[in-house]
Formats: sequence, C-alpha cells, structure tokens
Amino acid sequence: MKNNKVDINSKNSPVELNISKKNILVVFTDPHLCYSPSTLNLYDSLNDYFNVSIITFTPEENYSAQKLLNHKVEYLTYGNWLPEKGVPLITRLLNELKKTLFGIKINKEADPLLTGKANVLIERIKVFNGIIIAVDFFAMWCVQKAGKSAHLFSLEIIENDPYRTACDLRAIQSVAIQTLDRYEYLFGKREIKTYLIQNAPKFIKQEIDYSKRKNTNLIFCGSAMPEFGVFTCIEFLLDYPEYTLTVKGAIPPLVRSNILEKFDFLLKENRLILDETYLNPDCLNNFLSGYYIGFVFYDAFRFAKVNSFNYITAPSGKLFQYYNAGIPAIVSNIKGLNSVKELGTGIMINALNSSSIKNAITEIEANYLQFAMAAKKASIQFDFSRSVEPYISFLQEQ
Repeated sequence: MKNNKVDINSKNSPVELNISKKNILVVFTDPHLCYSPSTLNLYDSLNDYFNVSIITFTPEENYSAQKLLNHKVEYLTYGNWLPEKGVPLITRLLNELKKTLFGIKINKEADPLLTGKANVLIERIKVFNGIIIAVDFFAMWCVQKAGKSAHLFSLEIIENDPYRTACDLRAIQSVAIQTLDRYEYLFGKREIKTYLIQNAPKFIKQEIDYSKRKNTNLIFCGSAMPEFGVFTCIEFLLDYPEYTLTVKGAIPPLVRSNILEKFDFLLKENRLILDETYLNPDCLNNFLSGYYIGFVFYDAFRFAKVNSFNYITAPSGKLFQYYNAGIPAIVSNIKGLNSVKELGTGIMINALNSSSIKNAITEIEANYLQFAMAAKKASIQFDFSRSVEPYISFLQEQ
C-alpha cells in the first residue's frame, strides 16, 4: 500500500465551513446499534460538521431491545414482502435464480432478500441525497443496488462474505478500517483512499483514585456471550470465592436464563452482579473506573465463530473502554489484543481457566499502579476523536 493512501498522522483538524451543512446518511444493518460504539462515536464526531442521520433496524429482543433516544436514528421494520400464499413457490424460484437475478449467492437461512430486509434498505437509500457511509458490506451492497456509491466503514469481517464478492469494489469511495492487515485481507493491493480508525472511545480526561479500588472487584464489560468467555469468568468465582464479578452490558435472554439456572446462588450472595443498564460514554467511563481488573476473552477452542480472522485481528472495543477508565486487563493471547503486551496494560493468557486468570491477577497486583496508569495512557494513543479528524476533513471535501 502506498503511503499516500493512509493518512493517520495528519495534524489538520476539521474546520467548520461557512456554508450549510452537508447531509450524511450512515447505513447500519445490524439491529443493535446502541452496542456499536464505533458507529456512535462516528455519528457524534461527524454531527458537529454535517447533518447526520442513521438508518438501522428495530432492535431484536433476543439480544437487547435498547433504542437510542439522543441520536437522529430511523428504525426500520421489515417483514416478508412476498405474497403470503406464494411464498413457498416464489422462494424456490428465487433460490434457483438468485445468482442470476441478484448477482449473489447467499445461504437460504440468512437470506435478507426473502425477509424484505434488503428491499427496505434499498428503497430508503434511493431517496437520500448526500454522502453515504455504509457500515460493512451488506450495507454497501444495498447502497450499490440503490444505484448510489458510499464510503465503507469496516467493523466486522465475514469470511467468504457473499456481499463483499457481489459489491463493485471499484465504486467504494473510501475505506475506514481498524488496521492495515484487515484492509489487505479485504482488498489486497487494490488502491482505495483509506483511513485507520480504531474501535476505541473518545479519550475522557479524568483524575482516577486507584487506591479506592477494591482488589477483588472484577468487571466483564460488553456482550455477555459464551464465546466471549463470560461463563469462564463466572466459573472463576467458584474456584476463588473471595472475588466478585460484575457483568455489564447486553445479556441475551438465553445466557441470562443459563446464569439464573446454574449460578443463582452467586447472585444471591452478591458475588455476581448482572447489570444491563445502558449508559452513555461518560457515565460508562465513570462506572468502570471503580473496578480493579477487566476481562477480554475469545473462547476460540470451544466456539469456531471467534476462531476467525475477524476476531483474531480486531482489537476489542471493551479493551479500549478499560483503557479509558484506567483498568488493567486480562486478555486472550491473540494478535488483535497485542497492545496489552506492547504497552504494559495487562496480562495475556493462553488458556481460559481459573488458574490462568488467578496467576494473571497476581502478576498485575504486584505492580498494579504501573499497569493501571499504562492503561489510562494508552487511551490517549487510541483516542477516537484524534484518529477520526483526517477522515472528517476528507468528507468535508466531498
């Protein structure tokens, strides 16, 4: 990749133009917008310079029904747009003709075309005039099917993604992505204007009294999914009863029911706290700053989903949340979390088990203040506000 393609060291800050603000539409296809901090940080950063709106889908209760109230968001709904009596026949015909009709081959169970999801997005995009930012390739594909072009904001990488294959990569106006490795995975040597923007929060300057933290008070922040090691963290409490754990974030109903069934006694003893209250970034940062150590795990041994390029190479958003709050972290030993070792912000472990976690805690405790201060310092380096500045300046020129 040529040096002029990645502009991550620019000192130029966006300057408010003395003209009417341009319109920006962010197309976000996942129904859980409120748990995409990168997208929300992008919205907030752009909103000072543009008229920004987001289109997404109504949240699904199987994860979290949380909606955003303080952002300009249009929540779309969709249903089966095919005539009810003709669904079986038309579905079979579409499956046969799909590749010809749409230039794409998608697994039947995951086919948004059959639910009307793509159709709803495409029709909405057609009537928008302005700059479009597509979050990942399904959104980009819908934009292109609407006869428009967009800037790609890449968050998730799906292996063998049919939408990436179906998109005209030459029509992508720019790419914002976390790392060069991820860019090259998607585009190889193709030259597209590119900006490196980490999935980190905006830096929050605050004085932290580390001495007030209780050394048995642990935190698991983010999506409480089995593949992210939430049960490993809970099981740690069984082996080391002196610790407490707070699970802060979205807890899918199935996970919650399993916790209630198997670990109800931990809840009654207040050694395990489940907290799904949604907080804005400042409040979340204040909340987290009271905890001693945070966890970032990917259980790649038991869950193939996270044994993928996407998870192995993407720095976790929860890790950057810990950094902002000055919390040392215990993390899985994968490439995407290497900043923990490089910056001395915590300990990387190879095995997800109680003894490995306990050894890491002991190592952090030996030099706790050093680890905690390194974490807070790291949040300056990964400050979203700083990294997004060149991207905003670029969009202002469009």
